[in-house]
Amino acid sequence: MKRIFIKVLRIIGITCLFLVAGAYFALSSMIVEQKRDETICQSLKIQIIDSVNAQLVLTEDVYAILEKKGIMLAGEKLNQINLYQLEQLIAEEEGVSFCEVYTRLNGVLTIRIAQRLPLLRLEAGRRSYYLDNTGALFPTVPFRTAYVPVVSGDIPVENEEWIAQLHRFGSFIRNNRFWNAQIEQLYVHNLNNIEIIQRAGTYTTVMLGTLDNFETKLQKLYTFYLTVSTSQGWDQYTYIDLRYQNQIVCRK
Repeated sequence: MKRIFIKVLRIIGITCLFLVAGAYFALSSMIVEQKRDETICQSLKIQIIDSVNAQLVLTEDVYAILEKKGIMLAGEKLNQINLYQLEQLIAEEEGVSFCEVYTRLNGVLTIRIAQRLPLLRLEAGRRSYYLDNTGALFPTVPFRTAYVPVVSGDIPVENEEWIAQLHRFGSFIRNNRFWNAQIEQLYVHNLNNIEIIQRAGTYTTVMLGTLDNFETKLQKLYTFYLTVSTSQGWDQYTYIDLRYQNQIVCRK
């Protein structure tokens, strides 16, 4: 009987504890919400991440967007600011991958922006695009530049399979220190005849062919760099062709 009584008291005690905790958190939430309703937006804080890798969105761009739409945040009550609407407005801008807007009880409204991360820039006639790390194409941003290899020539922008191949190529280059430093441009004569243009100071024409098996082709060229070019000199070759299986064709 005594054990049952102790057990009942323990259950009652635990129940009371949960009720008190629940009441405390409910009251705290009400106080916080009431304070938020009364808090005025004191300042705007803009955070743009990935600025080292890209400069597609700058702080002044965000201010320009807000000014263009006639949105005045300073002096407004926090509970009267539509945070979701702000997120959607900024996320529509080219170069923006993700936007998050949130407030704090000190009256600071924060806009946090993640930029798209371009792998390649495509110059397709009069149209210019970036191909980003997700494989998506988007128009270049006026007066904003990402320093990435350029693809020019006869580019089939509507060919999704080829663009997917190009994305894999761009990802490979981005993640390979050697090729990221070496390759400046691709020139597409046609889909079977793609030329690699190297950084300034190297004048050798390198024909990649198609994008098929580009990893193997680049490995052949890298081996050539480490062997023949170091012993005989790289500049003596004016033309290198990687299109043939298990061999490299060179011309002086």
